[in-house]
Amino acid sequence: MVFGPDVPGSSVLYVINCIASVLSFTGSSLMAYFCYKAPPPRHVSLKFVLAIAIADFFYSVANIMSAFEDVKNMTPLCHIEGVIRVSSFMMTLYFTTCLAIICCRTSNLGKTRNQETFFRRSLILGAIIGLLFVFSPLLFPKYLTYNNGSLYCELSSPKDAHFDLEMIVLVITEGGPIVIAIIVTLASYYITIKRLKRLPKDILKSMNVRTSRLFTYPIVLFLTFVPCIAYSFTIKIVNSEGILALQCVHLMMTHSIGLTNAIIYGVHKKIDTSSSSDSLAEPEDSYSRFSIPSEYSQNDHELRKNSQYYHE
Repeated sequence: MVFGPDVPGSSVLYVINCIASVLSFTGSSLMAYFCYKAPPPRHVSLKFVLAIAIADFFYSVANIMSAFEDVKNMTPLCHIEGVIRVSSFMMTLYFTTCLAIICCRTSNLGKTRNQETFFRRSLILGAIIGLLFVFSPLLFPKYLTYNNGSLYCELSSPKDAHFDLEMIVLVITEGGPIVIAIIVTLASYYITIKRLKRLPKDILKSMNVRTSRLFTYPIVLFLTFVPCIAYSFTIKIVNSEGILALQCVHLMMTHSIGLTNAIIYGVHKKIDTSSSSDSLAEPEDSYSRFSIPSEYSQNDHELRKNSQYYHE
């Protein structure tokens, strides 16, 4: 296993990783199941949540695989884990950002937008981004490779690389994507809130939207991935594997992302509401009792459908 005896507190880290990964595996599986079982029409927001669940599922699989790695030797299993880890990590960030963007687009009631086209293009772009990161060691063999880290197999610079190269690679593979995702997500929900607050109060009341709750999503994204950045940069700068507390926080927060997303996107409320009387299967019936002014009529149906993720 990667958590070898030379790593301080390896037994504690091993237990935390196993618990967090299994919880993430369970949460992402449930979220994917309820999304898949939701009756049609499956709107774009639900599809993005399903994409997030699938990415979280594979990320938890990679984390579980790290418990069976050889700490001293690079094995085919390590390469497989690295590929799964890199692609699922990037896709979780990417689809979470896309979900925030689609919310922002939907809230712009003055413009009619084809959300399905946006979803299809997002999938294509996501596939390209994922493949670029996965095969980057083949494209840039002098700068990138899959290595046994102190906690798991990861995409990083060669072990004999200069410090400057290590930091650049770390920014490209972890820090940069995380910061970009947090900024775009925060900005998208901020714009969404500003637009929603300009709507008449009766419309907001009819949609049962609590605008302040939108900030929950970028905050959770921040709390989940910032420990990952803090750990990765600290290890490179301090050049020590004895930062047990930071390692524990990183494993608990980042490796349990499947469970966190399942809670925040609401397996218990937002997705399960598909079986209620105001279900996704009957969007027109669910919203027919609301009267929408003509100036908000162009995109209000998409807004109403996507607003289910922000109900109290």
